[in-house]
Amino acid sequence: MEIVFTKGEQRHRILCRRADASTTATSINSLLPAHDLAHFVVESGLGMQAGFYGNIAAGFSIEQLSDKAVIADLPPESMVAEVLTRAMQGMSGPSADAQNYLDLVNWELETLKLPKPEVSLSQIERMAKEFTALIGRWNLMTPGEEMVLNF
Repeated sequence: MEIVFTKGEQRHRILCRRADASTTATSINSLLPAHDLAHFVVESGLGMQAGFYGNIAAGFSIEQLSDKAVIADLPPESMVAEVLTRAMQGMSGPSADAQNYLDLVNWELETLKLPKPEVSLSQIERMAKEFTALIGRWNLMTPGEEMVLNF
């Protein structure tokens, strides 16, 4: 699936083009590109199929994945992806630490009674580098420019 992030003046756009050429798109606020980029890094890095982008690839629309009733019926991997993604957003700074990330994620997954995926420190470090690089690319973009990722 192709994911196209388009930078705007104040709001940005994300468009997902599935293998069957169908699309789903939405306008996102200035805070969401980092979250959506973290989803991409985590889900592609760990081969997750039922996270945000996996669910879009399977046919859900972005709008549907914002509906609490739909979210409640998604498989547990969807919430696991969300936990991993939120924690990944904290990994772009100089004080980022893979062990702290793993400890935080494991604590939250245990608290929520969700399955813990097999994740190594080296995988976390690799994902953090990719996330930091994508954020760097995004920050250098000007309004109207696109970043295209393949999931």
